[in-house]
Amino acid sequence: MGDEDNVYFFLDMSPEHGYGYKTIQPSGYELTVGDKTFSLTVQNPYNLQVNHPRKVGLWVYEHDGIGNVNKEVDNVACLNRVPIKVDSGVGLGYTEKMEFKLPLSELGIKGTASQNITMTNHNLGDQTLHTTGGSTGPILLAVSGFAIALLAVIKVPKLSELRKSLHE
Repeated sequence: MGDEDNVYFFLDMSPEHGYGYKTIQPSGYELTVGDKTFSLTVQNPYNLQVNHPRKVGLWVYEHDGIGNVNKEVDNVACLNRVPIKVDSGVGLGYTEKMEFKLPLSELGIKGTASQNITMTNHNLGDQTLHTTGGSTGPILLAVSGFAIALLAVIKVPKLSELRKSLHE
């Protein structure tokens, strides 16, 4: 996901999602924002403890032939190992998760109002995530509020009917 200032990414390495991985894959991430492509490498993703999130950096390298961006961006990713219940043939009872918020300014990019953003890692399969940058503004808030109001309109009368039937 992206907004005007950042790229956001969430990864769940659950062995149930395919390829049997449960630990964070540290390298092979390719982020494209508009016409710029970057390699991302997770710094020190090892020895995570269950339910103890840890902030780490990402090494970012631009594929422009001269390395205009070639640096570590500190503390932009959060890693965590969490317990899961899976078939014993699939995993060992835990998975690792990563989420990051990477400022576009660190990539030398100003705003993503309508730029295409993709993320892929061929070490994890052939999936590619696609989004278009831009602010959702109040849209998400308005939709969430509408959904809550709609739920209340549907559920409250049913609860009243249930109470009446219990007291009869």
